[in-house]
Amino acid sequence: MSYLSSHQEVVWGLVGVVLGAILAFAVNCLTQWLQRLRDRQIARMEVATNLRHWMKRVLWRVQNTRNWVGSDGQGGTLHTEIPDFRFEGALEQVSLLDRPTATKIFELIHKKDDANTEIEATAEYQDYDDAIDVFLGRSGTLFLDAWAIYDDVSARIAWRRQVFSEENREMMRSEINRLLETERQRAAANQTLFEDVTPQN
Repeated sequence: MSYLSSHQEVVWGLVGVVLGAILAFAVNCLTQWLQRLRDRQIARMEVATNLRHWMKRVLWRVQNTRNWVGSDGQGGTLHTEIPDFRFEGALEQVSLLDRPTATKIFELIHKKDDANTEIEATAEYQDYDDAIDVFLGRSGTLFLDAWAIYDDVSARIAWRRQVFSEENREMMRSEINRLLETERQRAAANQTLFEDVTPQN
């Protein structure tokens, strides 16, 4: 009887150790999960703030460039470079976001860089006025892309206040459409030129 009692004590002691280890593991996992949630929420706040700051800069540059063009240089300020995002220098916060959102932001950075390269090439090899059109049109596209990401991220942190107006959205759309029409007309003119210089059989 004494042997059986000792055996049970050993078994229950082992069960207690195992349960304690499982409980400690579960608590540790829960703590880490909650910490990741807090880190992700903070990252969302920082990224949303940086996106909003970038969009305000782009909006200001587009408005000033439109004023410069509309006044023949008498008003406004000419811009032909799309600004960098503040989080480009340290992408740790972006990497903490969920994968689809982080992917969209990295794609947005690449699109911005490609747009600036296109603007520079247009100014060098075509015409500076064309480069301004490219700047305005590509700025509009990137602005709306950033707006979509901003709305998604800010909704997850319960930021509901509308930062930009529908007038801002329509202005950007008008610049996108104007660039598309300019490119269409240029392509048609090049096609006509090509047909004119092609020998007829």
